[in-house]
Amino acid sequence: MAVLTDKMTYFLAQGDFPPREVFLVGGAIGVCLVLIAIVLWLWALVDCLKNEPSHGSDKVCWVLVILFLPIIGAILYLFVRRRRRAKH
Repeated sequence: MAVLTDKMTYFLAQGDFPPREVFLVGGAIGVCLVLIAIVLWLWALVDCLKNEPSHGSDKVCWVLVILFLPIIGAILYLFVRRRRRAKH
């Protein structure tokens, strides 16, 4: 623990704590996760609009779920409804 404290004190004295590389790697990972989330959301929305049957209110309900709960709604649609539709 003392070694960690000494390193923190050293970096704080240098004015470079945490190192800039930490922010670069964290930023790149964050950008990748956001892009994956956007692609997943768009895929679910397009799949729902193109392939969901128009009779009844299922299509409207799923579109609203995907729009108002973007990531959770897209995951629910792709793993629940899409699988059920693929079985039939």
